[in-house]
Amino acid sequence: MSVHIYDTAENESLFRIEEESGAAITVSVEGRTGRILSLFVPEENRRKGLGRLLISCAEKALAERNGKMIDTFFSDQNEDLTGFFRACGFTQEEEVPILSVSTETISRSPSVKRIIEQEHEGMEFQALSELFMVQWDELLEVLNDWNIKLNPRDINRFDDEISGVVYDSEFQPQTVVLCSCGERTLNVELLLSREGLDPEFMLCALQNMLVNMELKGGSAAFPTLTLIAANKGVTPLIEKLTMGDRVAQKKGSVLRFLKAVEPEAYADLSILEGTEDRDPERLWWEEIKDIPYQLNISYKMKRYRKLKEEESGPGIDFEKREDESGGLVSEENRRITNDNLELLSKLLPSDVKKNLKRPYYHGLVSGGTLLVWEIRSAEEETSESELICFREADASSGKEIFRDYTAEVAKSRVKRSFFELTGLNEPEKELLSTEGFTLTERESRDMVLSLGEMGKLPVLKKKPAAHVKPIKILSDKQYKRVIASCLFHGRKGLLQDIGYLPKEWFDMEVSSCCITDQRVDGVLLIHETGDGMLMIDLLFSIGSEYQRDLVMMMRYSLRAALEKYGGEKQVLIRRHTSAVSDLTKKLFPRYKGTAAVYGEREEELNDPSQ
Repeated sequence: MSVHIYDTAENESLFRIEEESGAAITVSVEGRTGRILSLFVPEENRRKGLGRLLISCAEKALAERNGKMIDTFFSDQNEDLTGFFRACGFTQEEEVPILSVSTETISRSPSVKRIIEQEHEGMEFQALSELFMVQWDELLEVLNDWNIKLNPRDINRFDDEISGVVYDSEFQPQTVVLCSCGERTLNVELLLSREGLDPEFMLCALQNMLVNMELKGGSAAFPTLTLIAANKGVTPLIEKLTMGDRVAQKKGSVLRFLKAVEPEAYADLSILEGTEDRDPERLWWEEIKDIPYQLNISYKMKRYRKLKEEESGPGIDFEKREDESGGLVSEENRRITNDNLELLSKLLPSDVKKNLKRPYYHGLVSGGTLLVWEIRSAEEETSESELICFREADASSGKEIFRDYTAEVAKSRVKRSFFELTGLNEPEKELLSTEGFTLTERESRDMVLSLGEMGKLPVLKKKPAAHVKPIKILSDKQYKRVIASCLFHGRKGLLQDIGYLPKEWFDMEVSSCCITDQRVDGVLLIHETGDGMLMIDLLFSIGSEYQRDLVMMMRYSLRAALEKYGGEKQVLIRRHTSAVSDLTKKLFPRYKGTAAVYGEREEELNDPSQ
């Protein structure tokens, strides 16, 4: 009897164990708990102990991964599984009520057709796949406020295209729908609105859930809609959708069975590593697409965990790759990381050094040649790269740096690289041109003024309103909500990674906000650069008085900055949009930016499957 284990390359938390007869078990690992996603034994080989063998092998594999518990979920209608798992030492931990409904019945319902065609003013549905990092945190906090205990690990099992959140006109989350895809079943595990809320929000969530379900195959792919742990508001809603058709509804329960992993019990089991006869290019979600309660892990949540794990920074990473002839190229090139920043401090400008600790900033150094870039629009299907700093020591190392840079940005699906740099010498310009950049000389987008010069503007001399405060008074929750509102309205200012930056990254005495009755309607974010200048990162406001509030925050922050730093302190204004450029031209008509070189080139997008 031969048993093999296969770890999946795309998702390190999933493994599958197969026996030579075709019996197989698939297990996901979250923390120290393993969850049996599927257990299959060919009918002709059942009642031969293969099921118990596979569970024992799964427990051994979990023990080797420091697992402590193993569990599984299945319907209470499956009496064979109930007896089987009890015999294997599992105990029933909980019973969750469910309501199953025919999606074909729902699709024929006149009520559903009206719901799908209905417009919901003042409401915005965002699928989980569209949420920014700060919104994930906020979603978990809101669910916790509603006594729904979830953590980022739990969120993984929900389909991030069908599940989502409904926000009101002030971008406050009001309704949440969380669905997982089972074997020809869509499991609605949570459909919840704030107590006493207008039912329109729940209808909006349901509308988008049904539309997104249709995009993924509709009733053909999901013949059954299952509501798990249905709350009080859901059952009447289902009654309305099915027109009270009891035949279309079936009540039951989902059972959870749990067992402690005992490492010493599996010492004599032999599990072989997977052989090469499987298709190595097969994606893990294809392997588990028909498994009930599959883990539908989104790119954002994987990146969220990775960033959390790497807050202290990865170790020094020497890059060694082979060229076509088999020789090593860029042997001395290394990525700039949090660990080697201090070692490279003589090469790095102080502001670049500070920014390299942020998630979208990357750098390479070889000898005295240095290249730093920022990934922009990283959460889109394709992204862009802006070169932030380039210093060339010699042509040879410069070419090697750009060879490695091209390989690095390909991993981030970069379609265009661009820069605006000052102080480039002729050899650096020549190399950039040789590397395919089209160069143009123009006025820099950056304009530097002193606080004293800004304070002369009449519009900023007046006293700010009482409802404008420093951001240091905001709680973490309030800060996250105003950042989520900025992102929802497509406003990031200068910061691609604003959803990752803590409140403390900004100057909390000079940065300001508009707050009324605990509601934050605007924010002006400023930080001190590594070069000692103040930089305006984001100016945002919503509400009927948003124009007045923008001016009020500028007044407050200018006064606070003058009091803290004095009139000689310099302020860097980046004219990153035409609106900002027009405003600065109107306010400061005599000021110009320094001469700069602008360049851009198209990058080749490779097929990720190759």
